[in-house]
Amino acid sequence: MAYTISYNRPTSVPAAEVSLTPWGVTSEQYASTDVKPGSATYVNISSPFGRAENAQVRSRTVQDIYKNTNVDRALHLPTKQGTECTYSLNQLWSIDDAEDPTAPKYVVPFKIRVTFTVANIPEVLPANILDGLRQIGGLIHLDGQNTLAQVLRGATDVVHNS
Repeated sequence: MAYTISYNRPTSVPAAEVSLTPWGVTSEQYASTDVKPGSATYVNISSPFGRAENAQVRSRTVQDIYKNTNVDRALHLPTKQGTECTYSLNQLWSIDDAEDPTAPKYVVPFKIRVTFTVANIPEVLPANILDGLRQIGGLIHLDGQNTLAQVLRGATDVVHNS
């Protein structure tokens, strides 16, 4: 038998090549500071002293990928084991007045975290996970419009009907 993975998405969404273009992160910018099994922390070596910014990658084994889902038991894989991966970025943003150097300066934290859980089966490929990330990004640009401004102000119903 040859199994394939299909997605519950509209047919208008292409399934062809899936890619995310990374930017702004290079090995020259980040240095590993804490690497152990299932976890790695990298520090931004260009961040100012006393305001360290870091990125983390963590993975762990999940014994039951079906826990807290409504998947019919008859449809479960023979193995329920999977992997949970979390990528996180912690930054400090500087806020200052470019026109008035005597104005107060501020620093605000920014944190972003992406976690996914996936079955430990050979059919799951990196392209499948990247496709899921692309779909999450699609929620930010719903119907071609950036919804972040609305969501930051408390809106959750940001569906745009054409």
